[in-house]
Amino acid sequence: QHHCRVSTVLRASRLEAILLTHLHGDHCFGLFGLLHTIAMEGRKEPVVLAGPQGLKEMVDTVMKCSGGWFPEDSFALKFIEIPHLASDGGGFAAEQCSAAEPASLGTIAGLRVQAVPLVHSVPDWGYVLTEPDKP
Repeated sequence: QHHCRVSTVLRASRLEAILLTHLHGDHCFGLFGLLHTIAMEGRKEPVVLAGPQGLKEMVDTVMKCSGGWFPEDSFALKFIEIPHLASDGGGFAAEQCSAAEPASLGTIAGLRVQAVPLVHSVPDWGYVLTEPDKP
């Protein structure tokens, strides 16, 4: 978010998608300020939020406790949640990561997006972004 604020080229309101790796606070708590910055810059088109299962619940809870999110006054949030690999909701071991197939998230902002599990104490995803083939 800081880089968007100091850049003369980047504008937060031009973001089409935000991909979160995991839900540790140091990786996602800035999301709420960023969303409000995007709204203050006048964005009206939806923004995709992709990340681990639980992302929507986290965003909905914070927004509710902080006064709500009103898409009719700004923009809609479209969620893509990646299901946990383990039934206990814990992190991923190296064996799980090496055996797992990438999870296709479809095309987001003109790029094919796949999520791959990463070794961590909580569900953690890396992203592979592929540009379309040029004719």
